[in-house]
Amino acid sequence: MFRVLRAFLISAFFGAGIYLFLFCLSYFIYPTSSYLDVSSHSMFGNSRANLCWGRAPLSQPGKYIVLIGSSSARDGFRPAMMTKDDGIIVHSLCLGGSNISAMSRTYDLAKEAMDAQSLDNSIIATAVVYPNFAEDKMAWGEGLTHVDNELVRFGFYEIVNDVAISKYSASTRKLLITMLRPFFMISTGIDTFKSHVSTLMQTVYFKIKGMKLKPGLINEKYQKAAMEYWTKIIGRDGGDLAEEQFEKLYGIANKASADGAQFVLVDLPLPKWHSEKSPFWVDYQERKKKWINLILSLPGTSYLNMQDLTDKADYVDSAHPTPEAAKKWGARLRSFIDQNCIGK
Repeated sequence: MFRVLRAFLISAFFGAGIYLFLFCLSYFIYPTSSYLDVSSHSMFGNSRANLCWGRAPLSQPGKYIVLIGSSSARDGFRPAMMTKDDGIIVHSLCLGGSNISAMSRTYDLAKEAMDAQSLDNSIIATAVVYPNFAEDKMAWGEGLTHVDNELVRFGFYEIVNDVAISKYSASTRKLLITMLRPFFMISTGIDTFKSHVSTLMQTVYFKIKGMKLKPGLINEKYQKAAMEYWTKIIGRDGGDLAEEQFEKLYGIANKASADGAQFVLVDLPLPKWHSEKSPFWVDYQERKKKWINLILSLPGTSYLNMQDLTDKADYVDSAHPTPEAAKKWGARLRSFIDQNCIGK
């Protein structure tokens, strides 16, 4: 009996030592940050996991600009480019593949992490473009958004009325996530290694074949394929968008306004060739007018139209800005916020 107990204590001692080492190592490899950019490489892996489990920077008291959107906003508005020496922290919660419903859930998670005073001092900049208005049945089928699917992965949340609701208080959930840092670090390390191996194998393959990896040219063939892709994403014939996601957009603005935050609706641009070829562009321009007016009727709301930035040279594909264009996008949004929201 003594030998069994001794063996157990030794194993527990070494196990605790290994855990403590990995726990400390996680802070060395992934130090804490004063701001959250869900697209940056982190201990939690992908952007969705970073949003769901890496929200600690939002829990610190302060004045925030919180960016919500999809991949176009992610690439166009970088926190580092929009930050000034004025004490306002810029957080990017932009997730690729999001429709408006997913953006609404993103706002809910931001609110869940923030205290009431920080939320009251925050500016919620929600950036949209017409592909974000794909109906839920097209974006998610009969299932949950990609945000809710991530939330239920570890059992910290449960589904109530088709929405993931936390089982624990904010402090308990934060403690559990902190305790799991070694697990997140190891899991992300394995995924990163696999990704590097895959990239290396692909590079070697193309080199053996005498081919070079290079971005596609924005020619007529590409443009046709892009239009087919975006039409498939929307999933509707006739070039008209459903009201469903416009209602969800109003819902985000209404929640932010009711919570005391300021809300900025950012109407994102597309390359000119895209807007001219898209069957949904004209419908979007007409349909949005009513909803913009409704949003602007709410306290603390404003609207920034950036749709004049249509130069093909500013885009790497059919929707995403180049790094140089991103500087212009970020400067324009920050200037608008400084003039219309700061101190209001």
